[in-house]
Amino acid sequence: MSTNRRVVFVLLIVLALVACSTVVPLVAVPTATPTRPVVPQVVVTTVTPQVRPGMPCVITATRTPAPNAPTLAPGGPGQAQKQVDPHVEICASTTRVKAGDFVTILGKPVDIGLPYYTLSIQDSGALEAALIEVTYDNQARPSRGASRVFEFESAHGEMNQVTFVLRAQAAGTAEVRIGATGEIHYGYPGPATYAGGGSDSLLITVEAR
Repeated sequence: MSTNRRVVFVLLIVLALVACSTVVPLVAVPTATPTRPVVPQVVVTTVTPQVRPGMPCVITATRTPAPNAPTLAPGGPGQAQKQVDPHVEICASTTRVKAGDFVTILGKPVDIGLPYYTLSIQDSGALEAALIEVTYDNQARPSRGASRVFEFESAHGEMNQVTFVLRAQAAGTAEVRIGATGEIHYGYPGPATYAGGGSDSLLITVEAR
C-alpha cells in the first residue's frame, strides 16, 4: 500500500473514532411542577341564640276537681266520664327579681276552649287591676298604669297556653293571677256554656338594684 493511501486510511479511522465519541446533547423535557389541591376556605360563623327575657317555667296541672264539680258526659260509647273543672294553671320564671329584670308568666287553661286571657295584678296596698288582656288568637289589649311595680312587656296567646312578660320597674311586691273565659262543654252533643275560671295568685317581690 502506498504512503498516500495509508495516510488517507488513517485519517478515515480517526474521523470514524471522533464521530463515535461525539455525545449528542439530550434535550431536557420540562416536567410539570406538582401543585397542591386548592381547598376552599371554610368560614365558621357563630350564631348567638336569641334568648327571651326571663326563663320559662314548667306547668304541672295537679289540681283536683271539687267533689261537687259537674261531670262531663262522654262523647261516645265506652268513654269514661270526667269532672269539669274550668280554671287556669299558672307558673312564673321567678318570684324574686331586681328592678329592671324581666319575669315570664305562663298560664294553661283547663276545660276552657277558645280562651280570652286576662292577667291581673295587685300591688301591695292597692286594688287589683287588669294589666293585659289577650285572646287565643293573639289579639292583645294592654292597660297602662295598672301597676307601679311592673310594666307590661309582651304577651302571646294560644289555644292551650298564654305567655306574659313583665318588667320590674320599682321595688315592692305584687300579686299576679290569670283568668280565662271561653267555651265550656258539659256534654256532647250540646251547646257550649260561656264561662271561665282563674288561677291561684303568685306573689312576686321586686328589690331595688
